[in-house]
Amino acid sequence: MKENFYKSILYNSPFGYAFHEIILDEKGDPCNYRFIEVNPAFELFTGLKAKDIIGKTVLEAIPSIVNDEFNWIKFYGDISLNNHRETFEGFSSVLNSWYRIEAFSPEKNFFVTIFSDITKINTQNTKYLELESVFSSLVKHAPIPIMIHSNDGQVLNISDAWTEITGYSKEEIPTIKAWAKAAYELKQDDVVNVVNKLYDLNQRQHDGEFLIHTKDNHEALWDFYSTYIGNTPDNRKMAMSVAIDVTEDRKNKADLVKERLLFETTLLSVGDGVICTNQLGDVTLINKIAEELTGWQKKDALGRKIEEVFSIYCEDTGLKSDNIIDKVIHSGIIHELANHTILI
Repeated sequence: MKENFYKSILYNSPFGYAFHEIILDEKGDPCNYRFIEVNPAFELFTGLKAKDIIGKTVLEAIPSIVNDEFNWIKFYGDISLNNHRETFEGFSSVLNSWYRIEAFSPEKNFFVTIFSDITKINTQNTKYLELESVFSSLVKHAPIPIMIHSNDGQVLNISDAWTEITGYSKEEIPTIKAWAKAAYELKQDDVVNVVNKLYDLNQRQHDGEFLIHTKDNHEALWDFYSTYIGNTPDNRKMAMSVAIDVTEDRKNKADLVKERLLFETTLLSVGDGVICTNQLGDVTLINKIAEELTGWQKKDALGRKIEEVFSIYCEDTGLKSDNIIDKVIHSGIIHELANHTILI
């Protein structure tokens, strides 16, 4: 009764089952094995039919097994003769499939294999690894600083541009805390708090500009954007932070502002009347002398057309002159700086 019950369980199990007898040569070494019993799942997974293999040896049923990279006969022979258990994953080139196999010996010279076909799982894992490799390569060679990190604080990947600008390799900043300590010094806790909120984003976020300290003690201004990009295979949340190095851009703008302020200060302090306009003829600057000469106060003159503020009449006819800006441009008597036309 019990024997039939257990056989029924094995016969109807969703996993592959096979019972074998190991065959030894004259030296007592494993040289073959014979199929004694298999279940329908075994037939399904392997494509081998019970009616074709029961009673036959593996070399009769699958002659090409001798060409397999893995020595199945030696492996199963060791289990049969030494009465131990092994669990492993292996690829059979003969059957073109991956299997997770548990093998054990119920008695000497015999062994049982319990296995499942994991080809589909391994194929999916292989595709995942291929995609991961492509993504990692894209990150590595991106022309801008990129960091991929997870919600346990680990830095998963950084682009070469990140290392080139900061001087820090991935090994030197393995965690967000290590990066924050190296790059932000006294503000490191604030930065870590900002990063910890990124894993719950549902759209791209502009984090703003942050001043970072490089390994060689320089400062760089980075404009950050971040987004949540999914979970790792072990279910950690991942976020991607992308930075645009705006150090030079901000420096150039600051230099331009300084230059313009110096220019305006110079014009406002000269002893002649000065009026600046844009190329449309709108007044953008007027100094004290020009205010006195025209009767227009700065607050009233700015934004008005030059003809309103500085009108010129013909001495002979008494008629108002045409647009003075057009005359100045066409005559070539013009000074330009930062898109201003200056009348002196």
